[in-house]
Amino acid sequence: MTRLERTLLAALLVAGLSPLLAATFFGRSALRDAYSRGVNPVVEEQLAAAVESHREHIVALREAADSTADAITQHWQLHDALRNNDLEAVRRYAQAALGAYPQVAAVRVYRADLDSDAAPGGLSDDDIAATDLDDLDDLDDPTLDETLSDEDGAHDIAPPDDAASDDGPSAPDGGDVDDEADGRTADDALDAADEGGPPLVEVSIAARADPEQVRSLTRERVLDTIEPPARVVVVVTSPRAVFADLQRAGEVTGLYSRLLEQTDYVSDVYVWVLAAYVAFVIALALLVSIWLARRVSKRVLALADATVRVGQGDLAVSVPDDDDDEIGELTRAFNRMVQDLRESRERIDYLKRISAWQDFARRLAHEIKNPLTPIQLAAQEVAQAYRGDDPRFAAMLEDARGIIEEEVATLRRLVGEFSSFARLPEVDLAEADLVELLRDLERGFPSVLQDVYGEAASAESRVMLRLDVPASPVLASVDAMMLKRCLDNLVRNAVEAIAGEARAGAGAVTLRLERGPHQLELSVTDDGPGIEANARARVFDPYFTTKSSGTGLGLAIVKKVVLEHRGRIVCERGEGPAERPGTRFVISMPLG
Repeated sequence: MTRLERTLLAALLVAGLSPLLAATFFGRSALRDAYSRGVNPVVEEQLAAAVESHREHIVALREAADSTADAITQHWQLHDALRNNDLEAVRRYAQAALGAYPQVAAVRVYRADLDSDAAPGGLSDDDIAATDLDDLDDLDDPTLDETLSDEDGAHDIAPPDDAASDDGPSAPDGGDVDDEADGRTADDALDAADEGGPPLVEVSIAARADPEQVRSLTRERVLDTIEPPARVVVVVTSPRAVFADLQRAGEVTGLYSRLLEQTDYVSDVYVWVLAAYVAFVIALALLVSIWLARRVSKRVLALADATVRVGQGDLAVSVPDDDDDEIGELTRAFNRMVQDLRESRERIDYLKRISAWQDFARRLAHEIKNPLTPIQLAAQEVAQAYRGDDPRFAAMLEDARGIIEEEVATLRRLVGEFSSFARLPEVDLAEADLVELLRDLERGFPSVLQDVYGEAASAESRVMLRLDVPASPVLASVDAMMLKRCLDNLVRNAVEAIAGEARAGAGAVTLRLERGPHQLELSVTDDGPGIEANARARVFDPYFTTKSSGTGLGLAIVKKVVLEHRGRIVCERGEGPAERPGTRFVISMPLG
């Protein structure tokens, strides 16, 4: 792990753990406070009080049901009817009880050993209202006494003070009465009768026992003061909503109590979930940071290694720059710097070689130039001094003199080129319009054709010059005379390449100027036979030429001038077909 990675890791740990601890502490306090405001003992007490109120209401309903059952079963008329086995009187009494107590849905009477041919039946409220009973004055009275009143007076329907509860009423004198007939108690006899068939008398109103609206409270009373004993079942109804409210209130209270008990658990769970989430985020941030730090450190180390290699003289190094971040910008700047250093080294090396060749050309020109004049004069004197009459020898002597003078002229031309190469001046940069410079070359193109072909009129039909320049001026800091000399050399070479091949139709030389945002580009393209790939790499070396009569100094001079303009020149294959691809020379120079 690098120093950068360790530093980033430590910074992230400090920046992440501090919020984690603070969030855990304050989050727990905030959760507990918020939870306690919504779930607190005061609300629980209020809910418990509401449940108790509902429970007391239901207890009151049950007590009312017991009172109603006692009032119905302890009435003297029922007892008299049962003692007399008067089933019709029992039925009338039950119907009257249903009319007097709207909350009663059914009354059933069971006897241990009394048979009846009358079938039990159900009544509606309308049936009770329409019943024609001799001793029932008004079934709608609120009490059974009023309903059962006759000419002799009313009897109180309220149960006696010593009336029993659900376990069965006591005898009027306070003692229990057992039926010992057949060795069975009264309860046994009634149970046997209950299991053996339907009730002796059953009067009910189905509409009052709707299970969707009411809940039935069944109350049983054993009348063991009469013989044989009887069991009276009274079905008292209560609104179902009361019980539903109690159930809902109990459920809410139970849920609230459990929530109150889980206050610490809930807050701890939320805090631990928060802590786990924050810890996960911190761990993820650490992993991502390590990955990013390693990417950065790896690229920085690559730059450092490349810098060491450049310092050792290796200018072929290049660092990958695929990213668009700041490190990528730095890498691209480093690669441009290395490329500039490499081009500067190549430029310096080339200029050194050119300087050496210039010194050699200067000495060579001096050594060759000195004996040329004596040689030419000596040849002329020998030819003029012959006075013989041998025509063959005279002709041979004249031919020799001509050859010597021709070769001396060639040597003088070479010496002149060597001298020009040796005395090549330094460039003098000044602002000039390159468009106008190229138009001057276009105007001087006929003289180039005349030098190559001899007759300009016939040459123009064989080679034409195409000029592709911007419409507006292109200003650049150049040595106009030296640059024009370079371009003239390139155009002349292109014309000579076209003239050296047999072809049908005219050839073309294209002179193009293109301006970019930071540099300009000059190109000279021909559609001649082209230059071999292995020769294109050496065309700028001094004394290397592909022409039979060339000296190999023209392109060397061109490259030297371009380099002194802080530019570069390359030789490329043209865009023509394989049999005549052509050659393209491209000069790139900065605008500044």
